[in-house]
Amino acid sequence: LFFFFFTATSQQPHTYYFQNSFSEGGGVGPSLVEVLSGSATTGSYPSQIITTSDGNCGETSQTVFAFNEGGGLSYTNNSYISGTYTIHIFFKFNSPMSTSYKRVIDFKNSTSDNGLYIRGNNLNFYPTGDQGTTNFFVADKYYLITLVRNAATNIVKVYVNGTLFVSSYNDSNSYY
Repeated sequence: LFFFFFTATSQQPHTYYFQNSFSEGGGVGPSLVEVLSGSATTGSYPSQIITTSDGNCGETSQTVFAFNEGGGLSYTNNSYISGTYTIHIFFKFNSPMSTSYKRVIDFKNSTSDNGLYIRGNNLNFYPTGDQGTTNFFVADKYYLITLVRNAATNIVKVYVNGTLFVSSYNDSNSYY
């Protein structure tokens, strides 16, 4: 399972809280759409205590969105996000980590496999390879990944839990 919190910032922030809805929290952005491939089934809104590598986030359970293997979410961009942006994604994977790819986000509406993945325990910019600290990610822990892209330089920076993780990935192919 994959639990997801998403904020996309361009000129107007769009925030998604997943409180039994895919609606944008401020009412200005598009609603997200659940996407199912193969034999994937519709996700659910369980309540659980959020545990990060720094411990629990409070003592009470929070509502999150969980989707099953083959499921995901789609954001209808309509030019809200251009080449310069910041995206925050708060997520965890329940299944044991393996050498397989687990997609965190893609940028081409699933028309290509290019995107940000967790491969094994590593952050992977597919198709160009692993980036940042190796053997970092583990199952059943939430991580906040912040992706920052500058269109003028094509530089992508990645922060994990507020700490710089990838300092200067050159996205000259505009994959991300």
